[in-house]
Amino acid sequence: MDRRAFRDSRNLSYFDEDVIDSICHLMPSNYYRTREYDDAADTTGRRKLKYDIYRTRCKNSLGQIDDLYIKLRLSRGVWVFVGSFKQQ
Repeated sequence: MDRRAFRDSRNLSYFDEDVIDSICHLMPSNYYRTREYDDAADTTGRRKLKYDIYRTRCKNSLGQIDDLYIKLRLSRGVWVFVGSFKQQ
């Protein structure tokens, strides 16, 4: 999980289990779009990272319901990397 996504999820009172649950319950209808971003670790400036962006409504373990904006990408083909987890 990106540092900002981690911070934002905690500020919304979404803990690890809540974030995992939110991702596991995403449906195709929650898909918003795919965007490419420059890879900050690539010194050539040619590598792009693709993130799928989802909009969904979720409930955290405290019972609070939020409209969320979640950016995900596959990392090494098997891991899901959370690039953003914030309110819409």
